[in-house]
Amino acid sequence: DFLALEAQGWKGRNGTAMANSDDGTATAAIILREAHRRGRLSLLGLRVGGRLVAARSVLLAAPGGFGFKMAYEESEAVARCSPGYLLELEGLRRLHSDHGLLGAGMRWLDTCAAAEAGLARATRWESLPIHRYVIARRGHVAEAVVALLPKVVRYMAG
Repeated sequence: DFLALEAQGWKGRNGTAMANSDDGTATAAIILREAHRRGRLSLLGLRVGGRLVAARSVLLAAPGGFGFKMAYEESEAVARCSPGYLLELEGLRRLHSDHGLLGAGMRWLDTCAAAEAGLARATRWESLPIHRYVIARRGHVAEAVVALLPKVVRYMAG
């Protein structure tokens, strides 16, 4: 139901829904099953009259979690009620009221949404910094590349 819902919306029309390809569907199934097997998956859905109108998945990585997929029905009758926003608010409410829901010690949740996304803007108070780490095996060439990398990044940026 989750992947079908995602495919019905803008992601499906843009060709970026997981269900747009057999590989995407299989990849989503592997990721979600494995996260569930490891106890690192939170799925939340909103149904109206038995029909799924919004769903989200979070991959847990204590002390936080990362939004994996979010989908919501975009028909005019349903979209005017903002089911994706309502579901996200419910997820946040549950996170704060039931500390066992996502695991003890959960301190943050990154939606992994683009900064300009409406839902991300409405529910996010601050952005998380992105850190990049480069780890090289021992050896003269690897050590030289790691030592020069900050200079290369600065040069490329500006």
